[in-house]
Amino acid sequence: MSLKRKQMSIDLKTKQLILVEVEKGTLPKTKIAEKFGIPKSTLSTIIKNKDKIDEAVALGSTNSTKRLRKPMLEDVEKELLKWFKKARDSNIPLSGALVREKAKEICTSNGVEHMACSDGWLCI
Repeated sequence: MSLKRKQMSIDLKTKQLILVEVEKGTLPKTKIAEKFGIPKSTLSTIIKNKDKIDEAVALGSTNSTKRLRKPMLEDVEKELLKWFKKARDSNIPLSGALVREKAKEICTSNGVEHMACSDGWLCI
């Protein structure tokens, strides 16, 4: 009878620490996996996804981020974020309704017809 290993999520900060440890090269990968309490296969996956992890850090993902997912409408979200930062820098009061309206406007201008700018989509 084999016991199933409990699945766990590793946050971005821990993944960065693991990658730093691997880059140092002072410990074998098996020891690094043991040190962080992860299977060797998970360590291999983290190493394989190094570029994605670095990109997430560069884009400002929080340290509590566990999954690296790209938004479905990446261009729309980038444009909305650019507008949001500009409005915030100009001290324009922002509300959820205003951000949703701008998102709809950006979607329309980018030819996206079926974007539901619901409260669930906008998590402020």
